[in-house]
Amino acid sequence: MLRRGKTSEVDGKPILNLPPKRRAIKRVQILLKAVMLRRGKTSEVDGQPILNLPPKHTALATVEFSDDEQALYKALEAKSQIQFNKYLKQNSVSGTCQSAPKSSSLY
Repeated sequence: MLRRGKTSEVDGKPILNLPPKRRAIKRVQILLKAVMLRRGKTSEVDGQPILNLPPKHTALATVEFSDDEQALYKALEAKSQIQFNKYLKQNSVSGTCQSAPKSSSLY
């Protein structure tokens, strides 16, 4: 919460005590919070939806890779799997990523 007085405060701490970059970010955040509204796609104004989206249409297309494309895809897949396994060993993966299959041979 912003309080105005001799010095502006954020959460009870004077802004002037913050490092210059952090102070600038806080000032921008305070200004934007005063003028911007966050709304979801189901929000309404005067009883009317603020956004009318068409229904979602999903089309699934199966394609065949050329030999070169398949080799590139497999190389990227292997490299990504190695990197992901490193993250798992470091315990730096959180949330639903931990339940991802170890082998990504889904196709």
